[in-house]
Amino acid sequence: MSYPNVYILMLSALVLTFASCRRTTNEPTLQFSPVLDKGYVSFYGDYYSAEGLDRNVLSVDLYSPGITLDSVGRISGTGTNVYLSDVFLTPKDIFLPEAEYRSDTTYEPLTFLAGIEYEGFVSGAYLLNITETGYSVVLVNKGTMQVVQQGDSTIIRFELLLNNADRTLYKGEYRGVLPYYDFRDAADVKRKTTRYVR
Repeated sequence: MSYPNVYILMLSALVLTFASCRRTTNEPTLQFSPVLDKGYVSFYGDYYSAEGLDRNVLSVDLYSPGITLDSVGRISGTGTNVYLSDVFLTPKDIFLPEAEYRSDTTYEPLTFLAGIEYEGFVSGAYLLNITETGYSVVLVNKGTMQVVQQGDSTIIRFELLLNNADRTLYKGEYRGVLPYYDFRDAADVKRKTTRYVR
């Protein structure tokens, strides 16, 4: 599977995201919130089947308490956003099964792609630090995501080594009812993967 083809649609969807954002030029010392209290999962089914990959894929998008989302997914407020664009499942899985997921480039079930920057755009796993004056993006170098189900609630624990100068180990946790959206319709993929920061 060729590297650019796997990411081409996700990268083009992110063009609109970062075009509408203000990126900070003097990056402050980043402080990421360990508490995540809202977010959602987007299911894309066999998104990479044209690449010969027999896997279901979904994205995980979680936010700290200081951030709010409007009805079309625009972000406001300040805080931390943890985003994993490519989490791989077996062809029979639709939801996140209980398991430990690890960053990897094998595209195997129960893995997710680490963060990459490609031609000026980012994809894979990364954290946004959103402030009053803009945002900073920090790619995830490697790490794990532990998923546990408790009744209707989902618990997700992250241990992510960030690709910054300090090699920060981010530890975060989400607890709550996790909405799922089915975006297998190709017409919805571009619209629904566009993310806004204001």
